[in-house]
Amino acid sequence: MTTSERSANLSAKLCKFVQGGRAEAPDTLPQAAVLADVLKTVETQLASRGFLRDQRHDCFNPIWYLAETERNVFLWKRGCSVLQQDEFEFWIDINALIEKRLRQLDSFDSQNPFLNPLWSVATPDRDSAEYERQYLLSFAEAMRQIETHLHALSRLGSLLINELEGETEQRERVILPTPTPAVK
Repeated sequence: MTTSERSANLSAKLCKFVQGGRAEAPDTLPQAAVLADVLKTVETQLASRGFLRDQRHDCFNPIWYLAETERNVFLWKRGCSVLQQDEFEFWIDINALIEKRLRQLDSFDSQNPFLNPLWSVATPDRDSAEYERQYLLSFAEAMRQIETHLHALSRLGSLLINELEGETEQRERVILPTPTPAVK
């Protein structure tokens, strides 16, 4: 396919996307889902513009870091390396990720490295957990105000990435966090 043909094909898909049509089969992405590659930029921009408290000096990790941890765990469970992440298209369900982290904070355990960002460095306290809880809730509120637009931009970004990289096959789409099995 020539460059002009690819450009025309992309233009047609973008036009269909903007008009509300589907350039591909319908899917089941949650409305609060964003491309993982977009999350860090969004979070840092929200903080730099004063919509989120700057958490660089707090004792917890940003949401984009939690998303990357989810991605890495997914890859590990699949027997894949981080170098193979480009074989997948990772989407983050922001609401599910925040809910999961809030549940983890409720079951506070200083020995679990996924619950304690300063594991083996310092023992976190309830105040740190409360600061993180407030940060998560403020992030969730900011996301509620922009999630529709951010979701649409993420879909457009996905379309562009696949088209520009000449992907003949769609990468496997993964929505994180993956559901955890119920404890019996």
